[in-house]
Amino acid sequence: MLIAAAVLILHLAGIILQPAYAACVQDSDWPEKPCLDEPPYAKQDLKAAWQGYYEYKGQAWMEIKKAEMDQAIKDGTLNEWIEYRSAPDNFANYNVYFYYFLNDQAPDINDFSNSLIREPAAYWFGLPLGWVLATAGIAVAGTAAIIFVLKKAKLAN
Repeated sequence: MLIAAAVLILHLAGIILQPAYAACVQDSDWPEKPCLDEPPYAKQDLKAAWQGYYEYKGQAWMEIKKAEMDQAIKDGTLNEWIEYRSAPDNFANYNVYFYYFLNDQAPDINDFSNSLIREPAAYWFGLPLGWVLATAGIAVAGTAAIIFVLKKAKLAN
């Protein structure tokens, strides 16, 4: 019985700890866009990466796109501007938005953008604190269940 409970706990831990990998989407607007596939990131790292976008596109182009974005903010159509007003596989509007969001010049949309940014206090040894606490909780609950089953088994014998 103890072995079955231990195997179950290890199996659950294995499911929780499985890494997921995905290929980065090609962006015709920024062919050299860094492949950031394991969020969240330190804000300074994201700002440095998107500074490369600003330099790639140039100040004049970025100012034109910022004026478009500011108008979309005023009109209440920022989400539409970001998601639908670029050609397929061209994330120009998103790239512009994210650059200005990182530089505190655009609002967060649906809490998505902020979810990409790591706040140092929320991490423990590089892992999200919530993940660490949930894993610890599962381990404690599993241990308690094993002890309970063993005590019941002793009482039955």
